[in-house]
Amino acid sequence: AGMVMIHNDRFRELLGLPFTLMHQGTRFTQILGFIQNNGLLVDSDITDIDRWPYRLRTEGQLRKRLRHGGGRVLDLQAHLLPDRGFLVDIKDVTLESRATEMLEKRVDERTSELTEANVRLTAQSEAQARVEEELSVAKEAAEAAVSSKTRFLAAASHDLLQPVNAAK
Repeated sequence: AGMVMIHNDRFRELLGLPFTLMHQGTRFTQILGFIQNNGLLVDSDITDIDRWPYRLRTEGQLRKRLRHGGGRVLDLQAHLLPDRGFLVDIKDVTLESRATEMLEKRVDERTSELTEANVRLTAQSEAQARVEEELSVAKEAAEAAVSSKTRFLAAASHDLLQPVNAAK
């Protein structure tokens, strides 16, 4: 009924359990209680620690990512065995976890940089569109002025040449 049958020293070391607790016949609930009472794991990771044995019996397995008080990150996997016993495996995944966190942080930073660059480029594009619109309006005004000047000069030329042509 949830008692230690065999264990290795690495299991005990990873959790920070004392030698006296890890011996054949120790109840799993005693180990969980010791972990909880001595703050070996970050509290938010073990808020449901009392339900772990029930979940293991009903679901057949239990998987948890735990942060040890000493800063390590542990993966706990427990599997129900055919005789209703269970096997608990704990791995130190601190390096993988830190690498993942660094990559996620870098992705977030890069996403932020790209978002800012996109905002700047969008603003530049909008400004360029406004300048192009202003240039188009100015070009149309200049073309209208040239056309008006051409018509004026043609009319003035005609009016000036009228007396000359009449005199010829």
